[in-house]
Amino acid sequence: MVSITIVNEEIPARRRGMLYAIVQAGWPLGVLLASAVYLLFIGEGWRFVFLLGIMPMILVIVGRFYIRESDRFRHLEEVRAAHGAGDEASVQDLLGRYDVDVAALRATTVGQLLTQAGQVRRQLVLLSAVWLAFGTSIAATNIFITDFLTRVKGFTPAQAGLLLVCAGIACCSTCWAAGSASAGVAARS
Repeated sequence: MVSITIVNEEIPARRRGMLYAIVQAGWPLGVLLASAVYLLFIGEGWRFVFLLGIMPMILVIVGRFYIRESDRFRHLEEVRAAHGAGDEASVQDLLGRYDVDVAALRATTVGQLLTQAGQVRRQLVLLSAVWLAFGTSIAATNIFITDFLTRVKGFTPAQAGLLLVCAGIACCSTCWAAGSASAGVAARS
C-alpha cells in the first residue's frame, strides 16, 4: 500500500498508469522469481530454496530506510507544527502550496477510528477483512496450484514450476501492456 500512495502523491498523472502497473506486477513477478529459484536450486534441497527466499525480505527491510516521506506528508507536518505553535502567518503561507483542512489537523489514531462508529470504521474493518482474505487466498492458491498440478494432473514438480514461470511472464507482460495503455490514455487527456 505504501508504494501506491507514493506513486499517487509523487508521480505526474501522465506516468501513474505505468507505475501502478509496475506495482501491481509485483505479485506475478514474485511467482515468476519463486518458481525460477525452485527450478534452479531444488537440487540443493528445499531448505536452501527457503533460505534464498529470505533475501527479498532483507532487501525490503533495507530499502525501507531509503524511502523518504512524500512532499505532501512533509507539508502536512509543517502545517501541523505551525498551527500547533499558533503561527497563522506560516500556516497561510504553507496553504498556498497544498490545500489542507486545518480544522482536521489533529492526529487520528487507529484506536480512535475503531471506537467511533460511522463510515470510516466500517470501511476500515471491511478493507482489513478483504486484505486478509486476499493475502490468505493468494498464499493458498500458490500452494494448491502446484499440488493440483503434481497430484491430480500428473505434472512433475519441474513441469509445474515451469508452468508457473510462464504464467508469471504472461502476467507481468499483461501488467506492462495495461500500464502502457493507461499511460497512453493519460497522455491524451
